[in-house]
Amino acid sequence: LMACPPTCGGAAAILVSERFARKHGLRTDVQILAQSLTTDPPASFD
Repeated sequence: LMACPPTCGGAAAILVSERFARKHGLRTDVQILAQSLTTDPPASFD
């Protein structure tokens, strides 16, 4: 995860062991539905 004060967003990651995932019937694969990255123009940091 990347986060810093100039950003306006949020992110989360929940990590569990493979054993926990199996015990609770969770899938062990992941799917990335979307990804985006942007930043403010350099002048906004002055």
